[in-house]
Amino acid sequence: DGWRGVEGQLVMTVPLPVGGDRGAAIRQGDASARVAEANAEMMRGDAIVRAVAAVANARRDTELLQQARSELATLERLADALDAQADAGRASLGDAGRARLAVSVARERVAALAGAQRASLEELALMGGYAPGTAVVVGGPMCRVAEPEAPSTSAVPERALAEARTETARASLDLARATRIPDLNPEVGLRRTMGTEALYAGLSFDLPLFDRQSRQVDAARAE
Repeated sequence: DGWRGVEGQLVMTVPLPVGGDRGAAIRQGDASARVAEANAEMMRGDAIVRAVAAVANARRDTELLQQARSELATLERLADALDAQADAGRASLGDAGRARLAVSVARERVAALAGAQRASLEELALMGGYAPGTAVVVGGPMCRVAEPEAPSTSAVPERALAEARTETARASLDLARATRIPDLNPEVGLRRTMGTEALYAGLSFDLPLFDRQSRQVDAARAE
């Protein structure tokens, strides 16, 4: 018969974790952040090593190509001189032929080194973020590299990553164990029954009758 016959309740529930869920979840989040930082540091180190190698390879291949071209020019002049001497009867045709063979080998080496230089320069351009086909020239004087200091074990990215993953697994185990303890759910609200309005207060929690969290704990312990 209208509002007087309406029954129901409006309840607000605030979960209250019991057993260390919150602390374990915070530790798990912190450890996951350290895992991400260690991964980023490893990627940064790999990028630095790759960039340094690209610069070194480009300079090496450029120097080797210049030396090979200089040797080729010298061999060509020597072959021309031997050809002229052979025509004049002052050198044997065998010596002239061997000189031409050496020129052919030198040209083949120059072609191979030119290809290697092009590949190293393309790698350098890729590391520098330039568009494919961009000509890159490496300049600057040679410098001596200072002897590096022995790093501490805590500064090794691989070790930091392993430690962060271990801490994440430990926090996951603590969280899995904490979830086995039922959390409390305090309830408060307004209740209307048989035309009477009253405040409602209650407390609920799950009963772990089937021990559903044991497998999760075993999995976290194995990890």
